[in-house]
Amino acid sequence: MLLRNVAREPYFGLGIHSDRYAVLFPYPESRGNIVKLTNEEWAEVIKFREDWCLNASESELEVVNERELEIGVRCNDISYSVTQKMIERDEIPPIFNRIINRISLSGE
Repeated sequence: MLLRNVAREPYFGLGIHSDRYAVLFPYPESRGNIVKLTNEEWAEVIKFREDWCLNASESELEVVNERELEIGVRCNDISYSVTQKMIERDEIPPIFNRIINRISLSGE
């Protein structure tokens, strides 16, 4: 999964990978801070992905100039197709905010 902000400063990306690691990185891309997700965080990420994939279509990328964040989720482990959607900053899923805060505080 990927959450990224490339519309306004501060530019950043949050990648959540299948090995349970999350990385918060600045744009332009450079080495980011990494944490391993707890079992609880991972369960929330999986639940978010399942809900997202049940309710989204692959062609749902809604480009709205006022929206600054993009979420991309791979809904199929076999394919690399990604379901994307532009969102407002206040629409960031709570689990993403918690992971961003934890990585920011960890300095790992």
